[in-house]
Formats: sequence, structure tokens, C-alpha cells
Amino acid sequence: MAIADAEKNLPSNNRNGMCNSYTVPNRPVTLIVTDTSDGYDSASSVDGPMEQWRPSVYKVFLCLFTFCMLVMCAAACVYSYGEKWNFIDALYFCFTSFATIGFGDFLALRANESVPANLYRVINFFLLAFGACLVYSLFNVSSIVVKQMLNWLIKKMDIKMEKPMLCRKRKTRYYGLGLRPPPGMKILMLGKNS
Repeated sequence: MAIADAEKNLPSNNRNGMCNSYTVPNRPVTLIVTDTSDGYDSASSVDGPMEQWRPSVYKVFLCLFTFCMLVMCAAACVYSYGEKWNFIDALYFCFTSFATIGFGDFLALRANESVPANLYRVINFFLLAFGACLVYSLFNVSSIVVKQMLNWLIKKMDIKMEKPMLCRKRKTRYYGLGLRPPPGMKILMLGKNS
């Protein structure tokens, strides 16, 4: 019996369930997750006119950068006290550790004996884990910002190829990172005519 057939044979009240499991003799257990909503329930917890709102990537970048710098400075204060480093060295350690570069020239070994060892280990773990998540998110958003800047630059430069370099004449092509041709221009499909 196929899975599609098993789904058809479900009682009507089970078709709206989030998760159904099917067992077919001599087959492994199959788990099928179905979408029970129209797609809007899990997309946003806001109802009304704010439902379709999306934040600007530049604002997200600015917020992430600010929060990342605050966490990095706070962690540098903790490491400068716990390791007896100056603030700049502790900030350097935070950046290389949070960005998972890790040169190994600075190690968090608890040079200050007044700090309890177990407490310092827990604080060190949470600072490194949280800082790495923040810096990774910042790098991810910054790559989107760089892509948008390159798209804007390419659009402003209006890079287009009027005369083909090969024998056959083709229509004007616009190049860029996801740029669309101007309105009214037919799109040249790659692969079919190339």
C-alpha cells in the first residue's frame, strides 16, 4: 500500500492533523507532516495591517551590529577581569572567538584566582555561544547588505551588452546579481537558445 493511498484512507478528522504516522507491513515507519493552516498562522503573530510588514535589512543590520558590539564589550570586560588582560586584548579575544577564527594566541584559562572556576566556565560558555551566534547573524545580514549595494551599483552603471562578442547577433542582455531587464524588454532564456 502506498503512502498516498494510506492518506486517502484516513478518517476525515485526522486529515487536519499536524503530524500523521503510517505503518505499512515490511516497510519502515513513515512520518508525514502536513500543513493544517492557510499559511498565515505561523508566519506572523501580528494580526491586522502589520501582518505583511517586513523590517528593512539595513535596520536589522544596524540593530545586530549595535547589540553585537554591546555584547562584545561586556564580554571583553569579563575577560579583562577574569584573565587580567587589558581591554583591547580582551576585545581582540572576543572578536576572534565569536567569529570562530580562534588563532590561539589568547586562551581563557582563568588567570584571576578570585573568580570561582565553575562559575567562570559557565559564564565563558554562554558568552562564547551567544557571541558566536550574534556574529554569525551579523555576517549573514551583512552579506545581504553587500549584495544589495552591488545590485544598486550595477543598476546605476547600467551594464549592458549591445554588440555580441561572437558571430551570432543576440538581443541586449542585462547583467547583474538578480537584476531584471527594463519593462517591455523580452527576457532571453539561457539554455534553450544558447
